[in-house]
Amino acid sequence: QQLATIQGFVKDKNLAGFFMTGAKFYGTEWDSSIPLEIVLHPLPNSNGFTAEAFYNIGVSAIQTNLKDYNVLLSVMMHEIFHIQIDEQPLETKIKLESWFFQNPSSSNKYAYLLLNEALATAIGNGFVFEQLSGILDKGEWYNWPYINQLAKEIYPLVQTYLKEGKSIDQAFVDNYIKIYEQNHPNWFKELNHTMTYRNMLSQTQSDFR
Repeated sequence: QQLATIQGFVKDKNLAGFFMTGAKFYGTEWDSSIPLEIVLHPLPNSNGFTAEAFYNIGVSAIQTNLKDYNVLLSVMMHEIFHIQIDEQPLETKIKLESWFFQNPSSSNKYAYLLLNEALATAIGNGFVFEQLSGILDKGEWYNWPYINQLAKEIYPLVQTYLKEGKSIDQAFVDNYIKIYEQNHPNWFKELNHTMTYRNMLSQTQSDFR
């Protein structure tokens, strides 16, 4: 019953339109012969989602008692936006990285580490949800406070670019870093933040302490 309802929602709510909006923003060209596959599996007795994306496949576990399909569709699009940033042309990736590293802010690299997740959250959980439901989600958009806060703070900037059909550019990056720096000048002192998306390798257990 859930799958049948979700399939109807996907056709009804024009997810393809959101896909094209995201592709334009990220500067990604998608080969239309490659289908996007969404895989759903049940998650009983849960209050939230888990989801991930790789290549052309998005996987989401959903609560068996789920009724709000706008939330589900926004999470599905969140994962698709990860695929889109992965599929950016190499030239675009290099340019994007250079815009961050040329910015004089001491926060530029910390802000860059959060970019992928913050954008997918702002576009998927923010913009897509608002378009589907008619109101902005007042709850938590992401279960990691740094991503959740930053995504909400950059949302007006992201929303403007999406509505105007603009692609991410240097002005966007500079404004993104400015929002990060002005709102969170002390985040770099928090270990949970500075170690986000970093891996540590050692043969000595004590190094991890």
